[in-house]
Amino acid sequence: MPYSVGCIWSFAKNHEDIDTHYELGELFFRRDNVDTLLKSIKKPAVLGFSGYVWNWKYILHIAEELKNYFPEATVVFGGPQVPENSQDFLGRYPFIDVACIAEGEETFTRILRELINPAPDLTKIPGCLARGSQGETILTPEKPRLDLDSVPSPYLSGVFDALVKDNPEIAWNTTIETTRGCPFSCTFCADGLSFKNKIYSYNMQRVKDEIKYVCDNVKNMHELRFSDLNFGMFKQDEETAQYIAELQSKYGWPKLIRASLGKNKPDRITKIANILNGTLVMGASQQSSDVEVLKNIKRSNISGEAYGKLL
Repeated sequence: MPYSVGCIWSFAKNHEDIDTHYELGELFFRRDNVDTLLKSIKKPAVLGFSGYVWNWKYILHIAEELKNYFPEATVVFGGPQVPENSQDFLGRYPFIDVACIAEGEETFTRILRELINPAPDLTKIPGCLARGSQGETILTPEKPRLDLDSVPSPYLSGVFDALVKDNPEIAWNTTIETTRGCPFSCTFCADGLSFKNKIYSYNMQRVKDEIKYVCDNVKNMHELRFSDLNFGMFKQDEETAQYIAELQSKYGWPKLIRASLGKNKPDRITKIANILNGTLVMGASQQSSDVEVLKNIKRSNISGEAYGKLL
């Protein structure tokens, strides 16, 4: 289920001017070819793409082809594959008009709002790579982090209702996000940026309501995934686990839980694993045991002893 773009649209449509001027055509989640996509796309004003390592080459190809068919459409890219400071990004990909850096909800909304103007200037929107008057890539000023309570849930706001209803045969891979950010600064990781070092949490009741929505509405899928970067490291994760255990006892769901587990808190993670009765997939990645390497990649603040206890 396209959780990231669901968050983007649920945030955008929560603003009256955006809801008045735009409507969501369709959320694409299959790797369809261009001919198939063209049967569903009708004169788009904006084409949005969320780029990850597993879909990057595909969406670059699709975006270029669709831009050829719809040259008047504004092509917007986002996701972790968008570099934070590249001065030639838009030069390498001339079919991309603007790209959101890091959190995309507010940036994408501002882009839509600016495009309503007769002469839009995307270079004045913080947190993006935009084209200057000569076609050059302009890195706009950094934007502040979002208050997560300002982001409506794509599950609870109805963004995914049509997807679920129209595709009953699909075993959806559903994603829940309870926190955003990572306290570590690993140099090899897209989430090691200083911009993301502070942890923001969603309201616990929202988290529970989203999990219950998935339980009630998404069929044929017995697995639940968390997109948190360190699930199990924080106190509220125990309450989340306890709620899931209650659903497991009552409904027999979910049968399997996947997450990127926290670092430095092996006792809490073990407690959560016990609460979930062995349904949490356990694991951790240890890039190196060499002290100098760990220092150079800024991972020396993650305890080797904690890793040993977890593994």
